[in-house]
Amino acid sequence: MHGDEDLPEAPLARLNARPTDAFDIAIVRHYEGPNPYLDREALVFDLSLTGSPPPLPVERYLAEVARAYPRLAGGAFVDHAHLFARLVGEVARLDTGLNLERYSVHPRERADRIAVQAIHRRTQHRAVYLVWDWLEAITQGEPFDRHGQMAELQRTFQRSPFGGPTTLALLRAADQRGIPTFHLGDEGLVQYGYGRRQVRGASTTFSTDSQLDSDFTTRKDDCKAFLHRLGLPVPRGDVATSEDEALDVAEEIGYPVAVKPLAGHKGIGVTANVQGPDELRSAFARASGGGGGGGVDEAAPIIVETSLQGTDFRLLCVNGRFVAAVERRPPWVEGDGSSTVDALIERENASPGRLDTPTSPMAKIIRDEAMEACVAQQGFELGSVPPAGRPDGLAAQGGEPVRGRGQHRRDALGPRRQRRPGPGRGASVPPHLHGHRRRGRGSVPLLEGRRVRDHRDQRRPRGLHARQPGKG
Repeated sequence: MHGDEDLPEAPLARLNARPTDAFDIAIVRHYEGPNPYLDREALVFDLSLTGSPPPLPVERYLAEVARAYPRLAGGAFVDHAHLFARLVGEVARLDTGLNLERYSVHPRERADRIAVQAIHRRTQHRAVYLVWDWLEAITQGEPFDRHGQMAELQRTFQRSPFGGPTTLALLRAADQRGIPTFHLGDEGLVQYGYGRRQVRGASTTFSTDSQLDSDFTTRKDDCKAFLHRLGLPVPRGDVATSEDEALDVAEEIGYPVAVKPLAGHKGIGVTANVQGPDELRSAFARASGGGGGGGVDEAAPIIVETSLQGTDFRLLCVNGRFVAAVERRPPWVEGDGSSTVDALIERENASPGRLDTPTSPMAKIIRDEAMEACVAQQGFELGSVPPAGRPDGLAAQGGEPVRGRGQHRRDALGPRRQRRPGPGRGASVPPHLHGHRRRGRGSVPLLEGRRVRDHRDQRRPRGLHARQPGKG
């Protein structure tokens, strides 16, 4: 730990400010744990006024930023430094639900020393400069692309060790319980707590877990054989190391089949309900790339097995107890009779439910070759204009509803048909969509995603007609 004397006060002259800036920032320093300014990880910097131009009154800045962050409206901020610090914490939250409101302001002779709570140095550093640019734009009466800047900040955080939904959920739970957390860069692990009770881990694998057990769960053939020995039903199938072997296995067990990387997790590289040899060749290419972490490699083993119809869930168990479930659902866009499929996707991607943060219920719909093939199966192209659909309609235009293959939320998706015959129906909505708006006659299913459904949190948005739910 370094004392306050280790950080000399910034000189009066402009250090980083432009000639038109009302504020200047200097002496940025990151503390990985408790420090002289906060009892937790923090980013510390000096904020000063340049004097030319003079800043606007605090109330003017507050009125502008409160439009984006209503929680700040009506707040009492004694000076610009307190508003600046509070705004940095609000921006750095990135809609993650983390509490980053802790800050301190230490007035000094020529500047205010501000410490703001942080969980990732680079993200917090960029959040400080985003707030600085935003306030300068308000001072000059100029437009500020907050949405674009926030999107870039989101990408910075998502590339960090904390950017995944699983780690973020753990951090949020630790914060609620007052458990300190640290990222151990050299080890690539996150530490929860201190001393003999500390736990270290990456994602959901911790120092208290058996490495053999964790590795075993990524080997699909061994897991399937183990479940079969326990008397649990498993799909027929076999391992293939080449496209020809995969075709032979599919011919033997019969279509439709599911194609998966042999070693992998989170559904990455998986294609379900493959209907024939042509689709299998594409699925084999995706599985080889998904399992190997790079391009297609015909030597990378994959598994071909019977594709089963039904509702797709991921279950989370902690200490032998079920705590949450993730249901994978296909999003779709509903035609309005005038917009193209591509325009409908763009409109849906701009919806609040698709902020594409680690905690948003849905991710952006990704346009790729697999999705275009899925749309083409229904007689559409991205430039097609689907007819207007009925909100309560049951049948999908051009055939049966098409579901995507299971995979990680940010990877490309492929086609899968979901059959659920009923009286007088050619095709109906999947059974897990009861209680949600059904797609109409002009709707176009696109691809599959996932939605977190946690029995402890029922506040997630519902009723969206195109779903690519949250992350597992």
